Amino acid sequence: MINLLFVFILAVIGISRLVEGAHYSTDVIGGFMCGIILLFGMQFLYEFINEKWLERSSKRNVSL
Repeated sequence: MINLLFVFILAVIGISRLVEGAHYSTDVIGGFMCGIILLFGMQFLYEFINEKWLERSSKRNVSL
């Protein structure tokens, strides 16, 4: 539920930047796209590091 609130806030901010005339539509769309790419990249990196960490810690526990 809170995720939907954050998406709504981001959408409203993007639309407000267009209405104010502070940015072109391509700027706002480009910002959204960069944010999405960074989000998925960080999520992949987090899961990759977590997987390696769990794999490493499970090997240590077996050898003890």
